[in-house]
Amino acid sequence: MHLLGPSLGTGLLGARPSPASRSADLARLLSLSGDLEPEEGVPRVPAMPSAPKLIPRILHQTYKSADVPQSARRLMLSWRTLHPGWDIRFYDDQDCLDFVRREFPEYLAAYRGLERDVQRSDFFRYMVVLRLGGVYADIDTEARQPLDGLLASSDTLVVGWESDFPDAQTTVDSWYVRPRQVLQWVFAAAPGHPALRAACDRIAAGVATR
Repeated sequence: MHLLGPSLGTGLLGARPSPASRSADLARLLSLSGDLEPEEGVPRVPAMPSAPKLIPRILHQTYKSADVPQSARRLMLSWRTLHPGWDIRFYDDQDCLDFVRREFPEYLAAYRGLERDVQRSDFFRYMVVLRLGGVYADIDTEARQPLDGLLASSDTLVVGWESDFPDAQTTVDSWYVRPRQVLQWVFAAAPGHPALRAACDRIAAGVATR
């Protein structure tokens, strides 16, 4: 993972995490897992001291419904196992729509105007982390180590590079659009980060000009 740009002062962080929890949604999801246990070899770690961080200890994950595939449930469990004490929130498609309607009415038309479910999923992840902060992770990603040891107290945006090609031809040959491209299947940010606001504004503007 790479930290993009300097750490920002708290004056630029215009929102704080809501105290409301999605524990009911998580309980609904986990109830489908029966007696599912972590994969053998996934370590159990104690909760770390609650050191202050600009990126809050919230994990956001989404799927179209609570009927998550078995393979994905095991991967989701890896995040829960390695992050005791974190606020883990799950959103289905209806939850996502309700969130956008409530928190970002200015983006609602653009969100509904996107043609594909995967496009709405991408847009939502930027919005939910913009508003609440924390970490977004696709349900088919696996946690290999606790993020508490990776996220510094002063970090405000942590992402990885999905591609970093030396020239345009290599980019085209590899079926990418840009030589350097940020991945968005796992990322972390403080609430109110201007990079996420800029991404949301650009998506909304793009939909409006179609």
